[in-house]
This record gives sequence, structure tokens and C-alpha cells, in this order.
Amino acid sequence: RKVGDRQGQELLKEMRRRGWKASETGALVIVAEGLETARLRTDGAITALKVGGFPAAQVYTTPTKTNDIPGSQQAAKSFLETKKFKNWVVAGMNDNTVLGGIRATEDHGYAAENVIGIGINGVD
Repeated sequence: RKVGDRQGQELLKEMRRRGWKASETGALVIVAEGLETARLRTDGAITALKVGGFPAAQVYTTPTKTNDIPGSQQAAKSFLETKKFKNWVVAGMNDNTVLGGIRATEDHGYAAENVIGIGINGVD
């Protein structure tokens, strides 16, 4: 849980460093609800975002069937078709779920300067 808390805190820190407005930013958290460790990590990130002042109504979760880049990319790609923000912060249970989310934002035309993703476990 503490790892996820740190992920959310660092997302907010980078968002503020870039001068992003919360009203223009969505938070996408790619979740694997069937895995307790994954759920604890993503719950921590969500809590940290909300406690840090990120608008709760702009924190979204989308489930992934697999915890790899292609699975999370597909989950995020489908989700991003439903919501539009100028900027996105992306969290997930591991590096690969975050990387999949980042790739999905690229698929939807978001530039690197409009997306922040922070992985957790140093896999990739």
C-alpha cells in the first residue's frame, strides 16, 4: 500500500511541477482487482491522489485482463475513447501496466508533455 501511496504522491508532485491545472487533468489507474497486492498498490495511489487534492470525480479505474503492456494498453485504449482531458496521469500495479497506459495515450494522440506515468517495481 505504501508503494502505491508514494506513486500517487509523486504523480501529484510532477503534475504540480509542470503547472498543470487539475480541471484539465484526468487520472487513469489500471487495476488488476483479482490480485491483492495489485489492489493494495492501486488503492494506495488513488487514495494519495485524492488526499493530495486531486478531484475525486476525475480519478478513473479500468481493469486489465493481463498485467503486461499489451493487456493494459488495450484496457486503457478502450477507456480513453470515453473521456477527454488535456493531460493524463497514469498509475498501475507495476511498470508494465503503466507503460501500457502510456502507449494507449500515444495511440490517442497525446504528446509526451501531456502525460505522466510512474511505474512501481522497476521491471522495465
